[in-house]
Amino acid sequence: MPATIDQLQFEVDDLTRKVTDLSNLLALLQINGLNDAFDGSGDQTFGGGFMRLNKRGEQFAAPSVGDTVKAIFFVAKLVVDPTAETRYSWIDGYVGTGETGIAMNAIDGSTAARMFMFANAATPASWVGVEPALRLQNLTADPSYLADGLMWYRSDLDTFRVRANGATKTITVT
Repeated sequence: MPATIDQLQFEVDDLTRKVTDLSNLLALLQINGLNDAFDGSGDQTFGGGFMRLNKRGEQFAAPSVGDTVKAIFFVAKLVVDPTAETRYSWIDGYVGTGETGIAMNAIDGSTAARMFMFANAATPASWVGVEPALRLQNLTADPSYLADGLMWYRSDLDTFRVRANGATKTITVT
């Protein structure tokens, strides 16, 4: 049975609505820098050109020292500004002239912790830091796996221990 004019009009209206919806979605993706989602390149650049996602991973254009921090935030709920929350953590980094760094940070009310690594070609120096304090593993026996560079606290002996040159040594604190 042939379609009626009303049925055909309904189909045309439905297709017009679908094309409009897809056009609006495409415009939204283009505004957010996701043109590559449609060209098959596999690179997704978004966030105003700040981030890229592809088969090699996610990249972030790191700020220079003193620039606004751009970071990966971990929050209890999605919010516009995670730094306005009382509990959150983040990973941030920067790339400067001759120096690069990365940090992991945690905030819980007025308590904060930070672990960071820096490399400086000009000095040359590399270092790792922990704020406010480094807490060593608290053990009642030496670890079963020992490798040079390990440090731990023996609570049963009230001593700090370190593995160096294939030997376990006690650090004397006076």
